[in-house]
Amino acid sequence: MADHADVPEVVRAQRFELVDANGKMRGALGSAADGSSALAFHNEKGETRAALGVRLDGVPNVVFFDEKGEVRATLSVGSDGTPNLVLSDAKGKLRAALSLLADGTPNLWLIDEKGEVRAELSLDKESSTPGVRFFDEKGEVRAELGVIPDGRPALMFNNEQGEIIWSAP
Repeated sequence: MADHADVPEVVRAQRFELVDANGKMRGALGSAADGSSALAFHNEKGETRAALGVRLDGVPNVVFFDEKGEVRATLSVGSDGTPNLVLSDAKGKLRAALSLLADGTPNLWLIDEKGEVRAELSLDKESSTPGVRFFDEKGEVRAELGVIPDGRPALMFNNEQGEIIWSAP
């Protein structure tokens, strides 16, 4: 049995590196100059593919990178306690986001290549009824589909000024 008398109670360092059997770095735990900290995991080429960290503002996150080093997915909990999942395309542009708002309402946003929200799926805060909103390139709601509190479906179309031009019921 090993003698644990010489085992230090605390080990302190600015960075720890995990290496494989060949001495190649496969992960690292450390803090950055700005005060943030992260645990990063690397592939066999030494490229970061995933990281678990805490940003300087205290926001925890898990980030996944593609083989080119672009951030493709981030899971975080905002400073207000709201969880968020954001998905990016191969160019690193945000394309979809799933979040619980501060009041607990879930929302899913679909975002075009220009960074504009084009569709939103959500539940109404008061009635918990589902709805989908579709936006034009200017961010104006052009169509809505949902379930109204009495359980009936509803559909609405708006003109460019946001005025209702047709609805049912």
